[in-house]
Amino acid sequence: MYEDERGSLPDWTERERLRDLIWIKGNSSTFWSIAQQGYKEFGPGVVAIETTSYSADKGMKCAYLSQEMTEEFDNMGLQQMIEEYDPQEEYVVTLLKAGDRQSSYRLRYGRHEELVMRKPGEIRVYLN
Repeated sequence: MYEDERGSLPDWTERERLRDLIWIKGNSSTFWSIAQQGYKEFGPGVVAIETTSYSADKGMKCAYLSQEMTEEFDNMGLQQMIEEYDPQEEYVVTLLKAGDRQSSYRLRYGRHEELVMRKPGEIRVYLN
């Protein structure tokens, strides 16, 4: 994917992931609520956020997509996150970005909130 010759990800991807996770943490209660309601209505799925457009009065477009709806993304990593997450404690977020890119995260929400980032190579980031 974005790996360099040493087998690690370039610095810009790590910085982007950290920015994503900080932003997600700041909005986690909203995303958790959306994920819980979406799961009750549609079963396993993902909170999808369109990050390329922002309105001061409306914010970013956000929706819960069922697992079936995400199949058009053709993203096996995202599908695996959706299949494996525990909806009682976790939720999945995908950020839809410019250039047809997306970043997906499997997150744990609870009393001792932590963010768990699952990407190729099972990289995990914990922010407390």
